[in-house]
Amino acid sequence: MSGFAPGALVPGQTYTRPQLRKMAGVTGTRGGDFDTGYARVGEQWVIFANLGASRTGHDYHNRFVDDGLEWFGKTRSSPSDRPIAAMTSGATVHLFTRDADRDPWMYAGTVVPARPPSGSNPVKVVWRVVADSDDSIVPSAGELLPDESEFVEGAMRQVLVDQYERNPAARRACIAHWGARCYCCDLSLCELYGEVANGFIHVHHVRKISTRGQAYKVDPVRDLRPLCPNCHAIVPLHEPPTDVDELRSVLRDRLTGGPLA
Repeated sequence: MSGFAPGALVPGQTYTRPQLRKMAGVTGTRGGDFDTGYARVGEQWVIFANLGASRTGHDYHNRFVDDGLEWFGKTRSSPSDRPIAAMTSGATVHLFTRDADRDPWMYAGTVVPARPPSGSNPVKVVWRVVADSDDSIVPSAGELLPDESEFVEGAMRQVLVDQYERNPAARRACIAHWGARCYCCDLSLCELYGEVANGFIHVHHVRKISTRGQAYKVDPVRDLRPLCPNCHAIVPLHEPPTDVDELRSVLRDRLTGGPLA
């Protein structure tokens, strides 16, 4: 098993187990370690967390709480078990969740423990999703290309940044209310690109998380909007960022042949 390539998984996108097995380079018949709830894939780990009852009637009790996903390991698992110890000690861990037993798996992102695992039986871990910030990096209007005939990329460097946590449950609630269609331009990526883009949409915070300075209780309907990647990239090009309702009005006028704002 080789593991997932960097950037291969998209937070909020849904995947079937066969798709994930192929993407991760998992070979062999179904029913192996990859299909048992959590497993090592190369140097990475994956967690498949049911949020409801399974076909066996087992209630997993996994649920989203204020600081992440409250998740339980296998029966009689403990913090000292090798998989639990590895996942909570700095390994790359990919989290997938689903609300119903036969639903596809939604990728929540990479996770880290919000606090040390409990000594309960089975072991309980609260996983915190590590997500990218809202900010886009764009060149200034006067930025010039360097006077070079060759451009070298790929050198490794360490970058320390502040990251702001996202709640996957809030994302799902936003899409459940507004739909997987861009709030500003009304684009459905699935209609444009086909089944591969089914359900794919960015979720935008109306007010940037980085301006709040602290954790806050998000309202998925009031505070979040689904945006296509294009509109999501345009919003932060101005400072302060363009209001989504203003951009929506401009685009609706343009698309209907009306005046431009």
